[in-house]
Amino acid sequence: MTDRVSRVIQEIAEKHGVAIGRDDPIMVLHTMNEALLVDSAAAHEAALDRFRSELEIVSQRWTTESETLANRVLNASLDTARTTIRTDTRTQINDASEQLAEACAAALAPLAEVADQNRRTAWLNVAAAAILSLGGVVYALLTMQVI
Repeated sequence: MTDRVSRVIQEIAEKHGVAIGRDDPIMVLHTMNEALLVDSAAAHEAALDRFRSELEIVSQRWTTESETLANRVLNASLDTARTTIRTDTRTQINDASEQLAEACAAALAPLAEVADQNRRTAWLNVAAAAILSLGGVVYALLTMQVI
């Protein structure tokens, strides 16, 4: 403190050409001013600390709210994507089923024609067998009368 006071007295003497002592009322004012500046600096520091802590609280709240909002948006997007995937998958499965049914029908069409021909052939064979059987019965009846 004495170095500071000595420096102020020297500076006043150099700049203004006035010699003052340590007990001069202007030095009392200077000391009061320094004390007020120190108190003011301490008060500003305390206010800055409070502001910093409030800012940290607000920042934390914003971070939490931002994370909550981001999670909500993300969940909504995921739900929408799931719904879209389900819908598209069902549509693709239905399309694939229709194409498979058409392909099976196209592949089985010649087989149906062959099955119809085989059925006709089978009926002709049954008819031929019936005629032969009837012929055999007639032959047997005729040969029994002759003997």
